[in-house]
Amino acid sequence: MSEKSKFSFVDYRIVKLSFELNKDFEEKSGNIEIDPEISLNYEKIQDVLTLYLGVSVDDPKVPFTFTVVISGVFKFGDDVSGENTDSIANINCAAILFPFLREVVADLTRRAGFPPLLLPPINFVSAYRRKKGSEESIGLA
Repeated sequence: MSEKSKFSFVDYRIVKLSFELNKDFEEKSGNIEIDPEISLNYEKIQDVLTLYLGVSVDDPKVPFTFTVVISGVFKFGDDVSGENTDSIANINCAAILFPFLREVVADLTRRAGFPPLLLPPINFVSAYRRKKGSEESIGLA
């Protein structure tokens, strides 16, 4: 880790993976709209942050349901204070980890016999600002 870096990416793992075909799915002509739900949470113990990034699809109008959760481990330097942890985890660490999640989902759906599902890009800066704005508007710290 260089003097300029505030954190480094150590590794990632798949911690949860489930996939199931929807036996009640009736194929109709046209494109199928899939709206994945993305979740993110983290824990920091001393100078190591573990970020959990997940995606799930559970919709009776699509041919499958799945859940994928990966964890990424990031090592922090001394120059990262506690108040910066939340923004770094939700923006920087999530942006680093997201391509790995995207690849797992694409490979999973392709191996199940479907065209690869490519998760759309996420602007983690905007998502974090929306999250902080909604917390402030309802009085959460």
